[in-house]
Amino acid sequence: MAHALRRNGIDAAALREWHEGAFLGRRDEDILAAALNEDRVFVTYDLRTIPPMLKRFAVQGALHAGVILVNVGTILPGDVRRLTRSLGRLAKEQEGLRNQVLFLTK
Repeated sequence: MAHALRRNGIDAAALREWHEGAFLGRRDEDILAAALNEDRVFVTYDLRTIPPMLKRFAVQGALHAGVILVNVGTILPGDVRRLTRSLGRLAKEQEGLRNQVLFLTK
């Protein structure tokens, strides 16, 4: 998916390739902190652990570069074309997502 986004002019990196995979298996908090340093929005299907973590972030006043949550009921993880199209459309519509959480709905 990241490759398809880059072909469309969006600076994207899959976790397995970002920093040569150094963040694979790391805590979500660590990933969001590193993403904030690079002003990278975090896109995830993890609707179980990420929302409670983001709630803690809000209570603590912790910052993040933005999070886009995707529901498997809306876009299947294997539907790269639809996910790429939706993220590309969102990237064109949104300026900055710092400390914002969005649900990708189409």
